[in-house]
Amino acid sequence: MQNFIEVEKLLSKKDILKIELIGGEKGLKNKIFLPKIQKKGLIFAGFVEALKDERILIIGNTEISYLKQFSDFELDEKVDLIFTKKIPAIIVTNNLNPPKSLIKYCNRFNVPIFKSSLPTSELIQRVTKILEDELSPKQYLHGVMLDIHGVGTLIEGESGIGKSEIALELIQRGHRLVADDIVCIKFIPPDFIIAECVDELKYHIEIRGLGIINIEELFGISALRDKKRLDLIVHLIKLEENLTPIERLGLEDKKKKIFGVEIPLINLPVSSGRNIAMLIELAARIFLLKKYVNYNPTERFLDKLYKNGKNWMLYNFRNFRKW
Repeated sequence: MQNFIEVEKLLSKKDILKIELIGGEKGLKNKIFLPKIQKKGLIFAGFVEALKDERILIIGNTEISYLKQFSDFELDEKVDLIFTKKIPAIIVTNNLNPPKSLIKYCNRFNVPIFKSSLPTSELIQRVTKILEDELSPKQYLHGVMLDIHGVGTLIEGESGIGKSEIALELIQRGHRLVADDIVCIKFIPPDFIIAECVDELKYHIEIRGLGIINIEELFGISALRDKKRLDLIVHLIKLEENLTPIERLGLEDKKKKIFGVEIPLINLPVSSGRNIAMLIELAARIFLLKKYVNYNPTERFLDKLYKNGKNWMLYNFRNFRKW
């Protein structure tokens, strides 16, 4: 199903876009499907084929200066042409006043027209960012998302395994919470997965026995991040219930595909006496070593055994590394 937002969503961002609605109010339910906008200076000269359907039209100094030289009758002819295309909305920049003919046709064809105090380049940048964010493919995952040493880490596992308690310990260690329980992830081409919290749960975490706690109030804003790139997934498994072998040496690089992007995956056994927060912290450090200096401690260790002629020990490690 194709993502879209309605034009009225732009009004909820009016503090960012510095916009006010000046016409075409009945078209606020118009749908925007594409994050790209268009600023086509030649369309009023008759080159309407340059205008693309379903994209917001930006009008700035050049277009307004051009239209000022025409009479009302001539303006009607020029403005009428652009409404042969399916334009979801028009934004006029630099706090300029558009011709009355343009507002008249926007009302007639139910195309919302806004006026913004921002310069054209700044408005285009802000509108594009909002549309890319809103229209990106998204899904929701159950887990806890944190920024650990700069590594966006998603902690997964069955309900009751202790994800939130582990996250709380990591926050106490100085790491930052992105989202608890429901993690919203978005695909940003070509290969970025961005995780963030749903608005209703922002800054909160649930701890069994204590209830809902506000991380900002307890630890300050420095313990939080609004969003973070997803770099690593740690899947918690109860050791006594797990029937599949667990990797002991770290030779197998497991991946999980999300939106077609492969994210490194670690299956981490949970049992009494294991400091899971510390192990996740360590997993983030190892991720950084592998990514930025291409260093794998397991491979380095086995290479050392091979070079020192410890073939019998190397055989044991390679063949009995499973629990």
